[in-house]
Amino acid sequence: MRQRGLVLPMALILLVVLTLAGIGAARVNILEERMVSATYNRQLAFQAAEAALRDGERFVQSAVLPAFNGSDGLYMAPLPEDPKIWAGWDADDWANADNTIAYDDAGGALTGVAAQPVYIIEELARTASGAGGSLGAGQPQPETVYYRVTARGVGGIDTSVVLLQSIYRRE
Repeated sequence: MRQRGLVLPMALILLVVLTLAGIGAARVNILEERMVSATYNRQLAFQAAEAALRDGERFVQSAVLPAFNGSDGLYMAPLPEDPKIWAGWDADDWANADNTIAYDDAGGALTGVAAQPVYIIEELARTASGAGGSLGAGQPQPETVYYRVTARGVGGIDTSVVLLQSIYRRE
């Protein structure tokens, strides 16, 4: 009686199938870890930009503001048909201390980010304020000034970047 061994080929086929299933599971796990990492870095960048945005709004609340002369992060806003000041900026422009204002909070620098957040402030418009009524002779009419604060935050890696803006009204 002649015998044939089917156990060895079947075991090898089963081993190949299990190996392929393990490789597929590992790929899915790696992809999920990348997605979690990207989400974490995006949230970190968002929080950094939010901190810089609030710092910029505190700056605008100062009793006396310096001149908005196109340096040190303080700009006069361009006309609506002109491109925004920051529209063509790359990472080097945002990193240039002459172009921006660095985030400066009493708590110190932010940790876990690839670069500290920065912001710029644009003076948008001056408008007459008041709810109507008459003005006394020789009295100046109060003004309302609008500012746009643009903040840039970077996450744990330098490719994770968030830009946030707010419009601030000061009377």
